[in-house]
This record gives sequence, C-alpha cells and structure tokens, in this order.
Amino acid sequence: MNSLMLRLKAKELSSDPEFKASLGWYTNWKRRHAISMRAKTTLAQRLPADMEEKVIEFHRFVLRSRQRCSYDPSHILNMDETPMRFELPATRTLEFTGNRTVPILSCGGDKQSFTVVLAVKASGETSTEGNFQRPSSASNPGTTEKAGLCVQEGLDG
Repeated sequence: MNSLMLRLKAKELSSDPEFKASLGWYTNWKRRHAISMRAKTTLAQRLPADMEEKVIEFHRFVLRSRQRCSYDPSHILNMDETPMRFELPATRTLEFTGNRTVPILSCGGDKQSFTVVLAVKASGETSTEGNFQRPSSASNPGTTEKAGLCVQEGLDG
C-alpha cells in the first residue's frame, strides 16, 4: 500500500464530490491514526577484510593457469548466478507507528525462484545461450531447456 493507492481509495469511498484526497489530507490522516510509511529491513552481508588480497591472488592464479595450459581466452568464462523471484513484493507499506513488525502480503510467488546465469568470456564475448531450470519436487518435476526460457509445469502437461 502506498500513498497514491490510499488516496485513490479514499476518494472512491468518499460521498463528498468536492473531496480531493490531497497530500495534505493524506499526511493529516496518517497523523490522526498514528500510521507511518515503514520499510522492510534486512541485514547486509559484510565483505571479508582481506577481499582485495584474495581477488589479486585469484587473478594471479588464473593468469598462471592460462600460461601453463595455453588456454585460449575464448575458453575461459566468468559466470555468476543470481537468484530471482517470480514475485517481488513491495518493500514499503503503511503500518501503525510503533509496531515492531511490518507484514507485507504477497501471492506466494516470493517463495518461488529461478536462477539467472550471466557469463562473459575472457576474450570479451558474452554468452547468449543459457539454461532455465525450475526447482523440482514430487508434484512438479522441473525441466531444463537450452537457449531461451521454457517453463514446464509437469511431465504430463
């Protein structure tokens, strides 16, 4: 729920044709009902203190391996997997001031995810071919398809 949604709903429910549901009305309404705009909070991951040293050490390892084995730059790939959700619920909502928890409703798609794999070759080329795999379960066996996005709900349809 955001300010625009609330103001539109207030205007819709009002029997007064002159009612404008202005920003001033919205601000005063929040104050009267002890409601504030709240943000979902999360903990951030901390990078290791020796991260720069580890990156340099890994870079040297790759260079030595490439020289020792005569790898062609087009055969060296850097890949990164990024989890994505089928639903991205809002991170801000209206909630009573002082509440310790801020519930955000979703349709359940925030629990279902897929993985995006990004790849680039040492020669500078990007990889355009990829796989999409849906998590498997007894009731929903997954499938993998090459070069594109294919979602299959089950083996029988």
